Amino acid sequence: MTGYNVHADALIYAGANFKRVAVDYKGGMPQEGLGKPSSGGGQLDEIMHNTLQMLTLLHGLVADATWQHGAKLQWVAENYQAKEAVMTELLQVAISVVAKPGTVPVPGTAPAPGGGQGH
Repeated sequence: MTGYNVHADALIYAGANFKRVAVDYKGGMPQEGLGKPSSGGGQLDEIMHNTLQMLTLLHGLVADATWQHGAKLQWVAENYQAKEAVMTELLQVAISVVAKPGTVPVPGTAPAPGGGQGH
């Protein structure tokens, strides 16, 4: 590759870390969200409750996005490794079947002994 190196192991490790952090982060917020505040004022309580609900939703979105980024990093690493293996196989096959000069017969002639072209 030009301009950068891909270290698949580092991507897999980073992806796993992102996913672990996402689980820990999501676990820091109660599943049912934060409780409804009670300040004594009905309208103020409702405003604070709505704000806390939005924060709970935002918290969950950040955790989900972090998890998804970790999964993407791991997918990229696995995809890169698979493509690298395929490219290596293709290169090996190409090298093994490369025609040596003079081994391809000219149409209408028989191959010469020793693999050369017959003229």
